[in-house]
Amino acid sequence: MSAQDASARLSEALDLVERGRIPDARRIYQELTASDPANAEAWMMLGSIDAENGDLGAAEESLRRAIALDPSMPEAHFYLANVLRVQGRLEEALASLEAAVGADADYAEAWTLLGAVHGMLDHADRAEECCRRAAELTPGSPEPWMNLANARYRQGRLAEAADDYRRVVQLQPGAAIAWYMLGSSLSALGNLEEAEAAYRRALELEPGHAESWYGLGFIASRRQEHATAAESFRRALQLNPRYAEAHNALASTLQTLGQYQEALRHYDEALRLAPAYAEAHSGRGSVLLVLGDPGEAIPNLREAIRLKPDFVDARISLASALMSRSQPEEALKLCDEALQIDPDNRDAVAIAATLEQHAGSPERALERLQPWIERGIDDANLAIAYAEVTKSLDRHGESIEVMETLLQGPLPVTSQRNLHFQLGRMYDATGRHDQAFEHYRMGNELRPLEFDPLAHARETDEIIETCNRDFMASAPRATRRSDKPVFVVGMPRSGTSLVEQILASHTAVHGAGELPDLYQIATGLPAGPGGKAGYPGALPGLDQQQVDELATRYLEHLDQLAPQAVRVVDKMPGNFKFLGLIQMLFPDARVIHCTRDPLDTCLSCYFQDFARSHAYSCDLEHLAAFYNDYRRLMAHWKEVLDIPMLDVSYEELVENQEEVSRRMVDFCGLEWEDSCLRFHETERFVATASYDQVRRPLYRKSVARWKRYERHLGPLIEALG
Repeated sequence: MSAQDASARLSEALDLVERGRIPDARRIYQELTASDPANAEAWMMLGSIDAENGDLGAAEESLRRAIALDPSMPEAHFYLANVLRVQGRLEEALASLEAAVGADADYAEAWTLLGAVHGMLDHADRAEECCRRAAELTPGSPEPWMNLANARYRQGRLAEAADDYRRVVQLQPGAAIAWYMLGSSLSALGNLEEAEAAYRRALELEPGHAESWYGLGFIASRRQEHATAAESFRRALQLNPRYAEAHNALASTLQTLGQYQEALRHYDEALRLAPAYAEAHSGRGSVLLVLGDPGEAIPNLREAIRLKPDFVDARISLASALMSRSQPEEALKLCDEALQIDPDNRDAVAIAATLEQHAGSPERALERLQPWIERGIDDANLAIAYAEVTKSLDRHGESIEVMETLLQGPLPVTSQRNLHFQLGRMYDATGRHDQAFEHYRMGNELRPLEFDPLAHARETDEIIETCNRDFMASAPRATRRSDKPVFVVGMPRSGTSLVEQILASHTAVHGAGELPDLYQIATGLPAGPGGKAGYPGALPGLDQQQVDELATRYLEHLDQLAPQAVRVVDKMPGNFKFLGLIQMLFPDARVIHCTRDPLDTCLSCYFQDFARSHAYSCDLEHLAAFYNDYRRLMAHWKEVLDIPMLDVSYEELVENQEEVSRRMVDFCGLEWEDSCLRFHETERFVATASYDQVRRPLYRKSVARWKRYERHLGPLIEALG
């Protein structure tokens, strides 16, 4: 084919391209490359068509043939760069674009793309230079300004990026993405009103733009308009159910509103969509903490820190979880690490102070808080930590005003609840009982926990029916015998922490705190021949091997906790439900059953901000129903069990400390030690709410405490009979 004919055919093919007859044009280019393999322009055009059709491999091959034949063709380099960019081969794309602008210094499209690729590679200065050159060549084109704005946005140069996005929307008012990015820049700069207007303009242009709804939700959150924020995040998810960031943001907002179960579902969905999402791991862990499940929270929080090593919030939540599991050393280390990253982090200071307080060092706790006291406490968690310190130092009034002031402003539900309970404690300690009860009442009303008294009564009935006298007499018992475990059980707030502290003051005893092990064993029991799993349904199906394995698992944990101890105290009060299982697994163990006046016990539970494991405690009638079930279950155990069990009355212990303490030590098979009378001098970390009580000598002011609140307790008194 002559050069003249080839030129005519190229013109014909180009005309077909412009008329949209791409397949016909492609056939001509194929004919040309077949008849004249040295026709660089035909190879280039064939490559560009294959690229448009998505055949990137064929496109790259044709374009490289064209460049090999004629390296001076800027378009061939540009088309190849696009093919490489689409495949993520950015460095190679960069080289092709540099060749394109080298061949034609005025090639505006190449400069535009070159700026974009440099921006993707975080080559800030070169990206800006290229985008500016493109803008000079095409001053009326929005694309180079958009690329420049994106590059600056990625660099964190938000004010400059916002100016560039403004220029883009002036040049192209209908560009929804430019309005959205303008909103994002302004939102990050704190210019919320203009940001909101930009997001709303983006939605007018593109109603289905989920990211703009997300942006509006973020602005509402910044304004503390949490219900509005939740609605915006939900709109984003309606448009894009796979939007992991929106699931995470909605979960965080619901958490602030106290809707914890729904928050947990959205955190779970965010992690299903993005398993390496550090913020969702941290958020899920923090919700589980609020719901009283630190054991499940800890893996999420550790994963968040692994994914994001400088994640301060995850460190603080993990410290809180470890504090509740009596691991103060690592918890304090995490707080100090958080403060190294963010020296002014209030939550880290608050938890560090609380850890010092629970370890029996109120002076060190006060030292942690002092800089914040001097500048004026403006944070709920700091105020609560400060209140704990002032209470232990008998300086209650100093923190009450701080907390009352904070309650006047907008606060998340969790912070409101925590402040109400802390104010209840402070007013109780200062004798202002009506004010104390009102704060406790408001705190309990902010706990959206569900308790079904009838379902709990049926559960208690099932335990009694399953663990009857005949079954307990014939049930298998572990062959690995150990008298190391001492189980301290009873209602919460019945003196279990005090009993543990007295025993732990003996040199042969280790106080392990509230171990979750037995609950995990009981609820994880496999289904037996009867088809029932869990407790108590699976008990009749347990064979000797299973009983031995379960006992060994628990005993090995005790040995890890305290290899030298003669006795280890597990003071999980709720283990009273599992006494039948305890007899099967640990027939040589001892059980100390703590009792206290029913009204004092229930009132103290109502005054404690428990988590979901004590859902009954936020309603006086539910408290009475739970207590009555506990009372009849304990009466049943005393009829059918032969495991050693000692009842310890809180009131008797307070009245006759030495006599009852000697009785407990003797029951544990130990020689008396006078240190048990000086239990308040024993240095050990106490994670539970009774930490302050066990730091002081015995006092009687908690006996018959209910009489100070009698006018508020009608439903409780009636229900307890």
